[in-house]
Parts: sequence; C-alpha cells; structure tokens
Amino acid sequence: MFGRKHQWELFRESLNVIPNEFRKLSSDIYYRISQKEKTVTKNTGEINQAIRIPENLVSDIPIVVDGVLSRNFLKDYRESLDDTAQIIRAQLLDSYIIHPENLNRIEKDILEVTYEMREQYHSGKKRNYRQNVGDAIPKLACSYARLQCSSEISREDIDMVMDLWSYMDDEVSGRYSSPRWGGLSNRSALLEIPEKSITDYAMVIQRKYFSPHS
Repeated sequence: MFGRKHQWELFRESLNVIPNEFRKLSSDIYYRISQKEKTVTKNTGEINQAIRIPENLVSDIPIVVDGVLSRNFLKDYRESLDDTAQIIRAQLLDSYIIHPENLNRIEKDILEVTYEMREQYHSGKKRNYRQNVGDAIPKLACSYARLQCSSEISREDIDMVMDLWSYMDDEVSGRYSSPRWGGLSNRSALLEIPEKSITDYAMVIQRKYFSPHS
C-alpha cells in the first residue's frame, strides 16, 4: 500500500471488517496487515498481506491511497460505518466457503492477460514495488469471483482485475517512482517525509534532494 501515514491508518481501519480469527497464522485463511515486512510461511492455507510501502515483498497488486485527508468522523457517522462493516463482514464470511475454479475454457484468457501484465510491468517505467507476474492474475480473478459469490471465474473477472491492476500500476509509477523518491533503493525517504502543507512539503523535497551537500 502506498500513501501517507494517515492514509495508511484509514486503509488499515477499513480492514477491520476482517474477523480477528483470520489474523492468526493457524487460520486456514490468514491476513497480516502491518507497516513492517516479515516472511510468512504456512504448510497449507492462504496467506494475505497488506504492507505499507513494501521493499522486498512480491505483490499481487499495488494499492495507492491518495487524495484522502486526515479526518475525525462524527459519532453518528461512525456508528453508521460500524453498521455497514457488519454487513460487509457477513458477506466476506460467506465468500470464504466458495472456491472458484480455473476452468479450461478460460485458461487461454488467463495466459493472455498474464502476458499483458508482464509486458506492462517490464516496460520502461521505473517501479517502486516488485510485482508477481507469474500467477497474480488467476489469484486476483479468483478473489474477485469469490467476492461476487461466484463458483466460476469468468473473462469479465479477469478483465476487471487486470484493469484495476493496470490503473494502480500507473498510479504507483506516476506518483511514487519519480526521481525524488529514488526508487526502491530510497524507500526510507517516502516513509520519512512529514505531513505538511504543500509549501512546506516542497521545501522538504528541495532541501533533501536538490540542495548542495557539504
């Protein structure tokens, strides 16, 4: 996940719909949401990780949360969000019992879109993350189909996740891979830049990257 600290907190809070039992490694479906990378292995089951600005983790899809301001919600609105979260959590639990299949009729489609992803990722753009170009498409399509409570993966599912990945890849490439971020080798710069006004932010960039150093 790419974004400032308050945006990460809002993103992390939205994932509270995931039941606590699925945050245990012993769970068949395991979720880890953290600012720190960590090697996680399981003999069986599913591993899902959301990491803020990963350095070494190979990602199925980058997520950009930008243009979201820090805010405090009113009590009534917060209660409304909590009610909505209960509905989403119920749908999430229902989806876990569904295991969409990679049908033979769409294997060619998966291969075609996987090559499309590979070609885009290995284009001339500078990236600030490492992409899983091997089996990300079937994994993402399976997750999307499951969320739709579908027992089969369709071409529409494949196109949907590819469009989403392509959009997020463009966002990461455009916003977080310019020279001032320094690519993966200078990841700490993105983590350390304070949340300031636009003017102060520009001054931080100028001092950190363009001012002469003794």
